[in-house]
Amino acid sequence: MGYLYTDGPSNYDEPDAYYSEGCNPRLLDKFLKYIDDRADSISSIKLVLYLFNNLYLLERLEDYARRGIDVTVTSIPLDGYQDKSPAQIVSYKTGNTVSEEETKRSLANDVYEKAEEYSRNCDKFRLLVFPHMFIRSKSIKPFVRGQSPLLYSLHAKLALIEYKDGTGAAVLTSSNFCVRDEVKDNLLTIIDDQSVVAVARKFFSDFEDCSIDEREFDESRGYRDYLTYYPAMRKAPGRKGALVFQAPFYADSPHYARNRICDLLDNASDRILICAQHVSAYQYKEGGKTVDGILKSALDAANRGVKTSFLSQTYGGKTDQRNRRPRNSSAFKAFADELNNVQNGTVSYFVNPRVHSKFLVIDDTAIITTCNLTPAQFIFLPKYTIKKGEDKNWPDLEYRGAFAEVGAWYFNQNQRLCEKLEHVFYQAANDDEASQVMGK
Repeated sequence: MGYLYTDGPSNYDEPDAYYSEGCNPRLLDKFLKYIDDRADSISSIKLVLYLFNNLYLLERLEDYARRGIDVTVTSIPLDGYQDKSPAQIVSYKTGNTVSEEETKRSLANDVYEKAEEYSRNCDKFRLLVFPHMFIRSKSIKPFVRGQSPLLYSLHAKLALIEYKDGTGAAVLTSSNFCVRDEVKDNLLTIIDDQSVVAVARKFFSDFEDCSIDEREFDESRGYRDYLTYYPAMRKAPGRKGALVFQAPFYADSPHYARNRICDLLDNASDRILICAQHVSAYQYKEGGKTVDGILKSALDAANRGVKTSFLSQTYGGKTDQRNRRPRNSSAFKAFADELNNVQNGTVSYFVNPRVHSKFLVIDDTAIITTCNLTPAQFIFLPKYTIKKGEDKNWPDLEYRGAFAEVGAWYFNQNQRLCEKLEHVFYQAANDDEASQVMGK
């Protein structure tokens, strides 16, 4: 497979600090050491990051570009960053205060400005933005961004490392490496299987085609809806292979992972572990139809007698006393109701406010992903429209576009990897900050 690295609050003396090296400094350094050890053989590094406001990471990437490595970073436009709750930023490496008050947006402003300046002076470095937006619901209420119900669909954290000999490595991580995020439990996997790398190479090529140089991006021109903008829908690479990508420009792509996972769950006989920040994909509407999600298959397996355990950061069930509730409480409630109906003692549920890792273990198959396990991750609607006046909370809103998030899923039937992930699961489940809300 390659490498699996993990990180979490227990590795830090001050886990509540906001570090200038990002929310997982040790995990980031493991990734950068992997690059450092091979830098002379690397021809290019491509990163797709939901958030990119980490000046330490930018400076390291600039150093690679100065050494002759082609570096491309793709992230969201600046208006997608939160601009509230400023906080003190300290250096993990020195312990010194870097800034007294910063928000994610203010940090991103600085990083994007410096990246733009560097890209003008170095043809080995590029910063792109992926401007596609979507709307989770036609009746969405104002929330964190406050000014618009539109969300950027890029939520992935990926990398492609290409070597001068034509080989490469694909990288998936659950960590945003974001500054002004607290330390969370996260993992990073590096895959050196060249059949997987070939699929990743095709995705990164398509993704860059669908992105815009940050210096040329004009927010006033709006989002890309993939109905009027080039390129049109493409065929997703590796739909039945080990690495599966989903994106708004890949028709039906969120369904590929869902169907594979449901098939595995429907045939499970030994164990099921499901870990994500948010877990609620039980049943949901897609295009007017009710869809049975992966959690429906998981509970069906539990009712057959398969030991099934869940771990999430949010929880909204009846026994909840102190845990953060999921944003989509109605979707979780349907799942929680069915959880409580499992009577054979096979189900356990743990909550840890620091969990951000995203993976499943189904018998001897490991699935590592960049996606949360909510309905939004598994829905694809190619022509999702909202007419002006249709949304009472946003009467001036008009939207037409593809409904889909960007993400990746890595499937590997590997007993050793499953055992490592099982250890990661129960280490977080038994942490001092964790609580067990169901099962024994």
